Formats: sequence, C-alpha cells, structure tokens
Amino acid sequence: MASKALACLFVVLLCSCNSKQDKWNALKKTKSVYPADTIYSFKDVVLQDSQPTWVNVAYTNYAYKDFCTGRVQAEFFLTDIRVQISLHEDSLKIARQMLDSLRQNGVAHFVGQKIIDNKLMVYYYTDGNCNPIWVVSNFGIPCNGEFVDDERWLFYLQLLGKVPAVYFH
Repeated sequence: MASKALACLFVVLLCSCNSKQDKWNALKKTKSVYPADTIYSFKDVVLQDSQPTWVNVAYTNYAYKDFCTGRVQAEFFLTDIRVQISLHEDSLKIARQMLDSLRQNGVAHFVGQKIIDNKLMVYYYTDGNCNPIWVVSNFGIPCNGEFVDDERWLFYLQLLGKVPAVYFH
C-alpha cells in the first residue's frame, strides 16, 4: 500500500513539473511571451563619462523570466561604418535585426543597449533554443558575443539601476 502511495505521489510530482514546461511550450506558440516594448533612452553618467543607454522597461515585471535565463551580450565597434550608418538611420536597428535572427529558433527578448568606450553593447535574454553563438558568429555586421546564464536577470536589474554595477565586470 505504501509503495502504491509513493508511486502516485511520484506521478503527481512528475506531472506538476511537466505542466509548467508544457504551459510555457503552449504559450510560446501563441507569441504571448512578448510584452509590448517600452524603451526608455537616457544618458548614464559614469565617472564623468556620458553613456547613451536604452532600456526596455517592459520586462521589469516579466512573468516568464524563469524560462529565458540565457543572457546574450553583443558588442559592435563604432569604428565599423555599417554600425555608424545603422545607428544614424535608427538607434535600435542593429538590436532589432539581431533580435529577429535570435527569434528564428526560440524566444528572445531585447532588454537594452549602451554605447560605451567606442562600442555598441546590445543585451538580450533567451530561452535555450535560440543558438546565440551561431547568431552572433554569423550576424551581418561583425561583433563579439558573451553568453551567460543569469537566472535572476541581475544584469537587467543593473541596467534599470536596481542593482549596483559592482556585481558585474
């Protein structure tokens, strides 16, 4: 009798664990995983250096952060004429193009970008299906990438100014 009860408990736990993932998989198909972008731009002053910054505040209370824990940082050099032209045409053009590439295979969220030290830094969070290494390596404008697991979205909180930058290097 006890082994039957344990077996039932195991099945219930297994189903409840899968149901969260199953709900996420169903939700991804509806595209309801993307809040409407709300992008604020401002100049962040760090040690007397003004850094143009764009932050997508739509993800402040995003309900599905647990499923998109891969942080992608793409670094573009402002000395590249293609970067200069893109920024002149639309300050978010490169970010949108890379976002479209990331979304071809999975769920990806543009959360912000900064211009720092003659570089355009663009930031995303992704689920496990986006293949960001391939996207960054094969993007139309040469760039470098950094890929980190950030389960608590701490970098995003730092962009929002809610976590001191001392936690990031």
